[in-house]
Amino acid sequence: MTCNGEAPSVEEARQAFQGKVDVIGVTWAGETATYQKFVDRHRLTFPQAVDADGELFAHFEVAGQPAWVFVGRDGKVERHLGALEPDEIAEKLTALSA
Repeated sequence: MTCNGEAPSVEEARQAFQGKVDVIGVTWAGETATYQKFVDRHRLTFPQAVDADGELFAHFEVAGQPAWVFVGRDGKVERHLGALEPDEIAEKLTALSA
């Protein structure tokens, strides 16, 4: 699954877990205008960040997209490289919101 295929599930999860977890989209490659078209096309309502220099990706040891970084209240970081299915997203966010 690509970012285009996963985006609707991410938005649905963001809405379902609103007030319980924060969702932030991050991109690091390509034109800002192209990324904005992606955000607009998928009607993403969560904050977006551009990591043009790759500093954020390096900090969380993420080598490419799509990828997920889950940060718990205790600061524990869990990485998942690749897309997640809607039920996997819900499972991860449920654990974070507990």
